[in-house]
Amino acid sequence: ELPEEAINSLAQALSTSDYIDARLHATGLLGAIGGSRELPEEAIKSLAQALANDEDEGVRRRAAEALGEIGASAQLPEEAVNALAKALSTSGYIDARLHATGLLGAIGGSRELPEEAINSLAQALSTSDYIDARLH
Repeated sequence: ELPEEAINSLAQALSTSDYIDARLHATGLLGAIGGSRELPEEAIKSLAQALANDEDEGVRRRAAEALGEIGASAQLPEEAVNALAKALSTSGYIDARLHATGLLGAIGGSRELPEEAINSLAQALSTSDYIDARLH
């Protein structure tokens, strides 16, 4: 089993590396690990931040996939769910907002979402850029 220190190093690489490949590998590994065991909170925060803010679309997509794997195993803490909700209104990337919407919908299918997440989803689903992106 991978020690928590190694997982935290992956989270730090995701948050601080200037290299896209390093961030891509970190997100993939964190998702694989998080699908089978509980991740430290710092790792989940790093994934949520990567989804909302990473400049590379591939990293954002892989972060969404990783969070989806973790969320599917019901390990995604409320703080990370709220970070996804925040990404809906603060991310400058439409793909990040679309991924966050899908993740929140999937998570909401298996457990109750916090009120902040529900409100963010309702607001996001009514915006023209979201509607336009879904039509294309």
